[in-house]
Amino acid sequence: MLGLVVGQQRLGFGTTLRVYTYTSVALLIAWIPVLGWLLAPIWSVLLAIFGIREAHNTPTSKAALVVLIPPAVVLLFLFLLLAILLILSRLLRAATAF
Repeated sequence: MLGLVVGQQRLGFGTTLRVYTYTSVALLIAWIPVLGWLLAPIWSVLLAIFGIREAHNTPTSKAALVVLIPPAVVLLFLFLLLAILLILSRLLRAATAF
């Protein structure tokens, strides 16, 4: 994904994996009641954006795309799946009503 958005990969998969490994440390604050589970994912995403930017020498906007596109695609697929299931359930109800 990084190669497609940013261009040719400069440092490779190992550097990207290292960045994501470092960002997972932010999830340690998730154990804090109430605020932890709200702040940890946000802080983790910010660390990933800044880490990709620094490790691959790319602009912040491209690093943000690299970090945010995969979850957006997953959410889109989940939304489409939910829409299909809702349509099918309404069709099934309409078919059994007769």
